[in-house]
Amino acid sequence: MIRLGKILSAHHVLNTRDYKQLVSFRCKNIFNIPNGVDSAYFKPAKKNENFDVLFMGRLVEGKGADLLPTIALKLVSKHIQIVVCGTGPLESLIKKCNMIKFLGFVDGHLKRELYAKSHVLIAPSRYETFMLTGLEAMASGTPVVTFDIPGPREYVVNGYNGFLVRSLDEMVEKVNKLYSLWKSGSQEYWEMCKNARKTAERFDWAVIIPKLEHMFHTVVKEHGNNQMQSH
Repeated sequence: MIRLGKILSAHHVLNTRDYKQLVSFRCKNIFNIPNGVDSAYFKPAKKNENFDVLFMGRLVEGKGADLLPTIALKLVSKHIQIVVCGTGPLESLIKKCNMIKFLGFVDGHLKRELYAKSHVLIAPSRYETFMLTGLEAMASGTPVVTFDIPGPREYVVNGYNGFLVRSLDEMVEKVNKLYSLWKSGSQEYWEMCKNARKTAERFDWAVIIPKLEHMFHTVVKEHGNNQMQSH
């Protein structure tokens, strides 16, 4: 793996952890360019009247879907509802929990609507390279609560646009906190929604595509120079 990394012309990574790892391997031409989001497509809208906690993703252990029933049981109020969108092996587990509203597969239109109208996106993933769902939620003006792992660390800032947590109990605590802020009419919640949108705009494709183009131009130019030198 390390030997292969050293002979490749360039490396494209999506998070800082992977970038630092390749640097430690003394690889060359490492480009840390994140995924982008269409902030013209994902936009904020009026929130639902009841506090909705959204999960969007594959129903597998890697995405933390097995933790959703436990999270639902620990929420502070019966007025908080977890809405689960996705399919996968753990679907039957989710359906058994009567505190979860299971929607299964959702199309693009409904997905966009759910992002915008929900009050928080939870992402109990055990591993992510980037986690695009969090960025799509933020573009929709929705804060994100996720485990403190590579990927989400690239854009989630504690207390600014969401929370990075280190345990399941802390995840529940932060969701309950957001509910309390929203329920009390605190401006702090709405500021986080605005900050989420501001964060996503920094990852708009209009910003990311030029960086990708620069990467490709750099690699092609270097490859051409190396060919000329070899002749």
